[in-house]
Amino acid sequence: MCCIFMFHCLFYVQADPLQLKNFLTLIRKASLGQNIDKINLSTLAPASNKNVDKPKTKMTVTSRKDYPLTKSFPSQLEYLQVSQCRMKKIDSRIFQLKKLLHLDLSENVIEELPSSSFSQLNILQELKLCANKLQSLPSSLCLLPNWKQCLSLLDLSNNSITLLPVQLCELDNLVTLKVDQNKLETFPPTIGKLRKLKYLSASQNQIDVLPCSFMQLRLEHLDLFNNPFADVTKSDLEETEWQVPSLVECCARMIRKNR
Repeated sequence: MCCIFMFHCLFYVQADPLQLKNFLTLIRKASLGQNIDKINLSTLAPASNKNVDKPKTKMTVTSRKDYPLTKSFPSQLEYLQVSQCRMKKIDSRIFQLKKLLHLDLSENVIEELPSSSFSQLNILQELKLCANKLQSLPSSLCLLPNWKQCLSLLDLSNNSITLLPVQLCELDNLVTLKVDQNKLETFPPTIGKLRKLKYLSASQNQIDVLPCSFMQLRLEHLDLFNNPFADVTKSDLEETEWQVPSLVECCARMIRKNR
């Protein structure tokens, strides 16, 4: 009985004021024993868009006190940011958000990425994990069908990653890759397979040489600042014996330049 009463109270609160007044008048007449058979009530008008509660699709949490511990994340979320919450492991409830497109878990203390759980985010397009405690990127993650088909942005900056897996080059739709401030010494030898990659930043690492396939990339933005690349000094040039290239070598250079 209490539930029925609460339901009716909610209905009255959301009702149109004029129609509610007519309805209450009808109830009053009926309670007084008056005949209400000939009273006509107007039909209910459809609810307008502004009166309908839209599902929440974006949520930002930037402190531990605001983190939802006792309630679930809104099921219709498309964008979720959880930063500065000292998160060590990714909350399993996040992987239940089937409509999630953008996930930002920056500035936490995450040490590992659960490969099997990420497979549940079927349409994830952007993943930001900068400023965590990651030491590696699991190769199995890069082989997930949803990552290969959907992931376009991957931000791993400011971690402690020493090596990127070769499987990273299987992310066919990757457009942006950020690996600044890690401990990388080189890129995967097949990085040239990332044909859609446009933005690559890898500043402040330990990279001293680039793989040959790097030339196959079609980048629009490249940042390799503050890496210990080998430097050809003036003394090195003076000690080198320069010779005129052969005709075969000249032809090879022209073919390579104009292919």
